[in-house]
Amino acid sequence: MDRGLLAQPRTEARLSERDVIDITLIRLLHETLKARDANIVWEQLRSQLDDRLPTGDLYLVVDAVYRSAELHTRDTLIAAVRTGRLVRVIPLGPTVELVRQAFRRLVAEPKKSPKPGAKAGRRAS
Repeated sequence: MDRGLLAQPRTEARLSERDVIDITLIRLLHETLKARDANIVWEQLRSQLDDRLPTGDLYLVVDAVYRSAELHTRDTLIAAVRTGRLVRVIPLGPTVELVRQAFRRLVAEPKKSPKPGAKAGRRAS
């Protein structure tokens, strides 16, 4: 977070669904692209995601020459890759859906209460 890739952490230290999706997308970009390219692409992607949560059929098309990135659906994907330049297509939909399902499962789980007599931060003997 010190590189400014994410918004500052919340004071209550809880992550939102959007925070977890953003972290996952940053990791995906770093696994797929070079670190410097991933940071540049993330800045572009983040601005495109500002007004919406990514859902469904969503692809990121990265132009390797210009290091530009655009979000596309299946309907617009073919036109986006016919540039004559080297592009990389990164499917985001499946990853986002897995993260979203896992996040919602974890949030819905009842919190385990500590054993009677156990103090916070200490192991019971």
